[in-house]
Amino acid sequence: MHAAKIIGYKHPDPLNRDWWNYVCREHANDMHVIVETEEELDFRLGESEAQWRAKSSRATQACSGMTMR
Repeated sequence: MHAAKIIGYKHPDPLNRDWWNYVCREHANDMHVIVETEEELDFRLGESEAQWRAKSSRATQACSGMTMR
């Protein structure tokens, strides 16, 4: 579903973009979730860590500062 959302917003060919946008919206409808807008997607996947943290959950924010071993 995540890939369908990105292709549905970013594919250069309008026909492919529209079809994948439709697929994403149908999946979201079946799962009873709200599809984020293209602007929300861009913000969430932006270049800034502050943007990532602004859209992350409390569970993932609790992990900030932890190191992987």
